[in-house]
Amino acid sequence: MATRSNDEVAELCLRQAWRDDIDDRSRWVLELAAKRILRLNRRCLRLSHRLEVVEARMEAAECRKSLSYWHAMILRISGTVATVWLSLLNGWDAIARQFKRLREPLD
Repeated sequence: MATRSNDEVAELCLRQAWRDDIDDRSRWVLELAAKRILRLNRRCLRLSHRLEVVEARMEAAECRKSLSYWHAMILRISGTVATVWLSLLNGWDAIARQFKRLREPLD
């Protein structure tokens, strides 16, 4: 037998329920089954949608966390570079002052 979708099974239940030779109890059970199948199908769709949304939010949070890590690393590296640069400038100033003193005439 071919695989049928939930909607097709519910439709078959409803068609079977309204045949002329079906008793009231069987009709009620078939209608109940069709309604339950359709309700569960809608619920599965809602839950799968929610799961996709949560999954996408988690991926976005991981991406933001990763970006914030790299942002912190860049700030730390740039802070280190700035510190080294300032040390070099201070060293250069110290060297320039020493040469300036060497060029000054002695009193």
